[in-house]
Amino acid sequence: MSKANRQPIPLGPGLLFAGTAIGVSHLVQSTRAGADYGLIMVMFIVLANVLKYPFFEFGSRYAQVTGKHLIQGYAKRSPYFLYLYALGLLLTMFTVTGTVTFVTAGVLQLLLPIPINALWLTAGLLLFAIILTQVGKLKALETLMKVMGVVLIVCTLLAFVNVLKHGPSFSQTAQWDTSNLFSHPSFLFIIALMGWMPTAVDLSTWNSIWTVEKIKKEGAISLPRVLAEFRLGYWISAGLAVCFLYIGSYIMRGSGITFSNNAVQFTQQIIALFTQALGEGWYYIIAITAFITMLSTSLTVVDGYSRSLSATYSLLWPQGIAGINRLFPWLVSACGLLVISVWGSNIKTLVDIATSLSFLIAPAIALMNHQLIFSAEVPIHAQPSRWIKIWSISGIIFLILFAVAYVVSFLL
Repeated sequence: MSKANRQPIPLGPGLLFAGTAIGVSHLVQSTRAGADYGLIMVMFIVLANVLKYPFFEFGSRYAQVTGKHLIQGYAKRSPYFLYLYALGLLLTMFTVTGTVTFVTAGVLQLLLPIPINALWLTAGLLLFAIILTQVGKLKALETLMKVMGVVLIVCTLLAFVNVLKHGPSFSQTAQWDTSNLFSHPSFLFIIALMGWMPTAVDLSTWNSIWTVEKIKKEGAISLPRVLAEFRLGYWISAGLAVCFLYIGSYIMRGSGITFSNNAVQFTQQIIALFTQALGEGWYYIIAITAFITMLSTSLTVVDGYSRSLSATYSLLWPQGIAGINRLFPWLVSACGLLVISVWGSNIKTLVDIATSLSFLIAPAIALMNHQLIFSAEVPIHAQPSRWIKIWSISGIIFLILFAVAYVVSFLL
């Protein structure tokens, strides 16, 4: 075996992807799905993870093969691709940045010995993210994500195993009951759940950007190693989503408690019920797990949106203002903080809006990624296999059907 083949998988972009994915979609949406609907929701979580997979893999594959990220590919393929991506970016980035960081601040409040206003904590976390990404660059973010990733996986699996060992905490209705799935509110929740499961399809550009940056800094990385690293991060995030669903179902379903529509308060309810079920000794493990879950997302969201905005701006205005790209992390963070300061009391509505918008633009992004990876720009030998192509087409059809159904549900 050659020295190149013995090299370890270069944990980086795939780990950052997992950090992005394991956030609101897992801690809030997956847990709420289990609490409100039971284990029947596992089919939607699995379906979303499986059918979205090709479009995220295409980002890593395209970056390794061409040396360019997906946004550059959009611009080369068609200016309309770039305009559509830019529109989706503007519609979601401030709401998503503010929302995930505000939820992170809400969890952090539970760990601090003195009360601090959530809005101030949000501002502090955003400042930390800016400093980490601008001073430490990608290397510092990767290093921190490795540490947090190990802690998160261990704590989540410990909690999951203990939940299974203790069994359901309350007298429950059937875990596989489908009678409540066909109402209009349930359908809207399913759309929101799948919109960010494992994360929004438009965030596939981030993985391609991180992969390009990794290759620039560390030299050539073979396609099999790039894909192996991405798949590791992707399927870890998918597995943890199922763990959070079980935790929500076993700990919260049938409790008789009215769960808050506020994502921060809902997260605090999760921690309180979890502690009640497993004992006070679990409190800090649960709270730290929740905090790391959200902090990893907050950090990667600031970095990912800043890089995407910078890339989009540079392509739309090649002769733009010199050095303005350094201001984008501040712009993304400041606008995210503004969104929360104005609409923070309606945090669940913000989450549902952001996830729903992500789901509505997902078919277009998926189609763009599909066309790019099967274009003449990518050599035949580096293109995905025929069965992944079929998988991708199936995913596009799935996303289109659900997006149409979502629009129709508002018109009827």
